Amino acid sequence: EQDPLSESNWARLMLALYRGGRQSDALRAYRRVADILGEELGIEPGPELYDLEERILLQDPSLTREMDGASPRTNLERPVTSFVGRRREIERLIELVDSRPLVTLTGPGGAGKTRMAREIGERVLASYTDGVWFVDLSSIRDDRQVPFTIAETLGVTEQPDVAAVDVVAKYLEHRSVLLILDNCEHLLDSTASLVRSVLARCPRLTVLATSRQRLGIEGETTWTVPPLSFPGHGAGVPIAGEHEAIDLFIERARLVDASFELNETNAPHVVAICRRLDGLPLAIELAAARVDVLSLADIAHRLEENFSLLERRTRFQPMRHSTLDATVRWSYDLLEEEERRLFERLSVFAGGFLIDDVEIVCSDDLLHPRDVFDVLTRLVDKSLVVAHTSEGSRTRYSMLEPLRAFAADMLAQGPDRDTVAPRHAHRFLTVAEEAEPELRSANQREWLARLDADHDNLRHAFDHLLARDRVEEALRLGTALRWFWKMHDNVAEGTARLESALARDGDVSPVVRSRALTATAVLKSAVDVDAAYDLLTESARTAADAGDALCRGLALGWMGLLDRMKGHLDESRSHLDDALLLVEETGEEWAVSFVLGHLGVLAREQGALEEAIEHHERALAIAVSIGNPQDVAWNVAGLGIVHLYRGRFEAAIDSLEDSLEVEDDLGFDFETATILILLAVAKARIGRPDEASTFLGRAHGIASRLGSARLLDAVYRARATVASSRGDGVRAAQLLGAASRFRTDRGLSRSMFQAYFEEDEQRIRSALDDAEFADAWESGMATEMSETAAL
Repeated sequence: EQDPLSESNWARLMLALYRGGRQSDALRAYRRVADILGEELGIEPGPELYDLEERILLQDPSLTREMDGASPRTNLERPVTSFVGRRREIERLIELVDSRPLVTLTGPGGAGKTRMAREIGERVLASYTDGVWFVDLSSIRDDRQVPFTIAETLGVTEQPDVAAVDVVAKYLEHRSVLLILDNCEHLLDSTASLVRSVLARCPRLTVLATSRQRLGIEGETTWTVPPLSFPGHGAGVPIAGEHEAIDLFIERARLVDASFELNETNAPHVVAICRRLDGLPLAIELAAARVDVLSLADIAHRLEENFSLLERRTRFQPMRHSTLDATVRWSYDLLEEEERRLFERLSVFAGGFLIDDVEIVCSDDLLHPRDVFDVLTRLVDKSLVVAHTSEGSRTRYSMLEPLRAFAADMLAQGPDRDTVAPRHAHRFLTVAEEAEPELRSANQREWLARLDADHDNLRHAFDHLLARDRVEEALRLGTALRWFWKMHDNVAEGTARLESALARDGDVSPVVRSRALTATAVLKSAVDVDAAYDLLTESARTAADAGDALCRGLALGWMGLLDRMKGHLDESRSHLDDALLLVEETGEEWAVSFVLGHLGVLAREQGALEEAIEHHERALAIAVSIGNPQDVAWNVAGLGIVHLYRGRFEAAIDSLEDSLEVEDDLGFDFETATILILLAVAKARIGRPDEASTFLGRAHGIASRLGSARLLDAVYRARATVASSRGDGVRAAQLLGAASRFRTDRGLSRSMFQAYFEEDEQRIRSALDDAEFADAWESGMATEMSETAAL
């Protein structure tokens, strides 16, 4: 106004207006100075102003570039909390953003997509000469507002009669920009259309989108943001930097309690919280925010019941992130009716599931089986279900626990609450009964893996059946799982479940009851041989009354096995002979192989080694013919033990190593420990005590974890053999004394491989004089179990 003819002042004004996002005002300023110069001086604007107007019309990127070397412009706000973990993911995503036009971060609500996008934007800021711009679409409800919201963020002025998307594209056409579009899931069509249009016209533009569902356009690279890592079951006390979920909990807990530290006392609670929340960052942050008003034990306990304590206690946060419930509901409200129906029904699964399971459990007149896969795929696309495509031969699906809990609440409030759970229970009873014979076949490994993956579903099914007084079905399920429980060292759980069902009143057929009694005895024998024997006696009587030869034969066979363990070898022979006659009548080859194998063990313990070989070889032939790797390995080991008894140590080692390879693969820890003990004895006898000690170390670890007195006794007796092989007769005698006390304290009448160890004991005795042996023995007898390692 003071100097209207100064073209340099007008140029600075135009540039300031344009850089302030007011392109139209900048162009109006040019027209105004052109009018003034024409009226006052009769001239046109000079080349500087003319060139500036043209560059503003073309939105020349150089106009917005800082001339003083400062960082490019951005509207990213400085984060007030630290970014935890995700180092490798961030590095890889930066590479993708640098090389791909469109990268979309997908994942469920609360997974940390927005924070990751902001972190990436901060780290690549220097790579974009025209800036990194963050556009929050979460508050937009009208698809038509998407291009206007982007234009407003970029500072682009609307132009009459020009579509907003064209204005945005024109602005970005020659600019080097990273455009972050956050929360696109509720505006997919309009966002995808706009991104597709501007990318086609803007060669220097990169788009980083966050959405609970991919945009679905060509050229899109999708990255699913996984939960944070957390310790698995059985892991030790976590340390800093080892698990992202633990680190995030610590960091956020310190915001409300600056003195918070992870230690051996509170670590188990922190681990339990992170596991319960499935490593979901938002949920962990919300839980950590409570450490100033609740103990960690209280937080963990309340989370086991529900997720109601997960509310945000800070202002100025989006409502969709104010509670975990609100976060999940944001996604739930975007679902179509059939997607909601399946999402709710999937909550009945505990753990993962296969598509076959979903089609059987979740379909009905409202959701046809042929439509289930399509709807499930849409839930995967919307980050409400996780597809595990690389963890096995078949794709398994799962839900994060916070999502499953929300879906379960919705299911409980709807019309399906009383229909889905019974279908789930029936489905997994069917799975267990299909698996039972397969565990004795060439498909054993496959079915063990299947049952292991579905263990939580099987537990859930059992609990449902028992809670609804469907006792016979619960017993059938428990019986079908007995070998799975035994092989996976879950004997305590299996015993407790079967005993709880056997104690319930209900209309149970004699055959089902007999089988359940035997199954319970098989599991219970690991800890209480006498109680297991009583169960088998009742089972044999029940089966005889029902006229079931197979059930009675199996009960007698197990009675014969326990007779031998108790040292009653004549009773063992009688029961096993009777069992063999019964099972041979049924034609069940697997049962015949079972009885023959234990007749072989009995014959070996009675010194009838040729008979033992005959029984093991016959059992082995059957096991090979029906393709049962467990029985093959067990009888090969049996033949190896006969070699050991005969002093053929090299042949014993060959057989035992073949058996160990199979047992290691199957994961049957009791049998694995048994073979390791025998290998240690054989190695010691051929002068390799160091190798023997290594085998015994592994066996001792397994035996301790299983809490098996029989295995631990065998370990101690084998250690005496190893000590003897080193020429240390005194230590060997001490270990024999410690083993004797151990057996007395545990009520064991015999050791495993009693006959062999008796011969070995005689060798150790003969290496010392009587007084020397007696002193060492008494010294070992006075040793507590926890002190035997010092011997």
